[in-house]
Amino acid sequence: MSKLYLIKEGSGEKIPVLSRMVVGRTKECNLVIEDPAVSRKHFEIIPKENGIYLRDLGSTNGTYVNGNRLSEGLLHSGDCIQVGRTVFKFEVEENSKPSKFETDKNLEKSIVVEHSFLSLESPKRLKKIEKDLPIALETLYSVLNDISATFDICELQNNILKSTAKVLPISHSAVLFTTSEGEIVPCKKCGKVHQIQDGEVRLSEVSQVQVSNTVVSKVVKARQSILYKDIVDYDDIRNAISIVSLNVCSAMCVPIRSKDRVLGLIYLDCSADKGSYTEADLLLVSAIGNSAGLALENVEFYEQLIEKHRLDQELKTAGIIQTGLLFNDWNSLPEKCEFYAETLPAKIVGGDFYDVIKISEDKVAFTVGDVSGKGVPSALAMVKILTTIRIQVVKSSSEIELIKALNDDLVKTSQGGMFCSLIIGILDICTGEVRCVNAGHLPVLLIRNGNLDFIFHPSGPPLGIVEKNVWKVEKETLGDGDYLILFTDGVTEARRGSTDNSIKDREFGFHRLRKCVDKHKTQSPQEIVKSVLENIKKYTHPELPHDDCTILALKWGEYA
Repeated sequence: MSKLYLIKEGSGEKIPVLSRMVVGRTKECNLVIEDPAVSRKHFEIIPKENGIYLRDLGSTNGTYVNGNRLSEGLLHSGDCIQVGRTVFKFEVEENSKPSKFETDKNLEKSIVVEHSFLSLESPKRLKKIEKDLPIALETLYSVLNDISATFDICELQNNILKSTAKVLPISHSAVLFTTSEGEIVPCKKCGKVHQIQDGEVRLSEVSQVQVSNTVVSKVVKARQSILYKDIVDYDDIRNAISIVSLNVCSAMCVPIRSKDRVLGLIYLDCSADKGSYTEADLLLVSAIGNSAGLALENVEFYEQLIEKHRLDQELKTAGIIQTGLLFNDWNSLPEKCEFYAETLPAKIVGGDFYDVIKISEDKVAFTVGDVSGKGVPSALAMVKILTTIRIQVVKSSSEIELIKALNDDLVKTSQGGMFCSLIIGILDICTGEVRCVNAGHLPVLLIRNGNLDFIFHPSGPPLGIVEKNVWKVEKETLGDGDYLILFTDGVTEARRGSTDNSIKDREFGFHRLRKCVDKHKTQSPQEIVKSVLENIKKYTHPELPHDDCTILALKWGEYA
């Protein structure tokens, strides 16, 4: 049997001509050409007993064969067909085997004489086949056993195809995933389409597998199963289907349905020598489609659980790494200063950090920062920044040199627009002088003689945004019993746990922070920190804060 092709000039794409083919710009054509110079329906190729004919369909710009405009005529192997800017070479391959399963838009839309649309919501249609139910149920039970034995989406599709082939005559079949709009999409694991061809499961590119809008609408959107008993030239439904191979006698398409959505469809066809499908076969395949949908949904749910478990483990590990890196040896610091810091973690690991670094016998650096984002990337960035701070704070000759080194490093290495707000101070233990640089962070709360004031406001943007920014150093000399309270935005932006939408003042805010600190201002840094975090927990109850809440408190003086 001869095989006919259109070979596209330039790309070399080889398009089979299996029967009548309409070529044009509209999606209803068998072969779509995206060229404004091509008419909606430009020309058609018609195989007849005495040869292959081309007929122009009244196109605006004409159809040219070997450079001559042609209204209708006989095609020969080697002829060049030009429409607009697109050129095809017509080629005939002699003595080729019957074509294999192809669900391509080149295929003629199949024609049905005896057909039925079996809506799964219409049980009245099932009365005709009640006598076949015992056999169908026994067969279905066997198929369900096969397709429910795996949680691998590729293996499941193969099982669906193989199990169906055990109980029905099949020349070709495929599992086709679709969007809600009916667009065919590949298996999300392998990126291919699973089909049975020549008795074997094979994988195809999505570009080779396309279904007409009519079929998708009825199967996917209308949730109907379609049976084509005998495929012949019948005009009233000649555009109904475009997924029938050469020499196909009968075909079925059924939706793959989960509980509340259609995931795609199952397509089957058989050649004339294998007989014709019946309504009992359609009922069976429809039930398989429903069961396959539930099985695929279970696979999705299983994969989501595995992914969630993996992410939970990653976040747990990231949290452990973070906690292990944060400073906690409070008793190792000089007697004239008392520090304490703690983080109340959110639901998702964030990028908050704090540190206290003894630079020399008379100088101690302290810092609080917040890396943008959530999850593992943010946690890893926090680890890198904290490590860089510990190196640079000793190497740098000034606070500005330190902050610029941190910024340059983050600009070069950060991904996806990640940045870090940071406040870092260096305390002279002998004099109480604090030299501080604030890079886009919140101000510091100063407790002095029972009064609370905000100092050390940001003097430049967060780190990691652009190179060569300018920050400035601010100074403050602490007196005996003075406190500095550093915190991240998770503290002031912690949200009320109540679901009452009438409450407008939902954030913990600066005013509640001041009120809480004021209440405990005579206590130790540890007691102040724990009191504030406890108030935040009560405020957000029953939920955890949506962001990490970090507080560092410093008390300086003879009685620290």
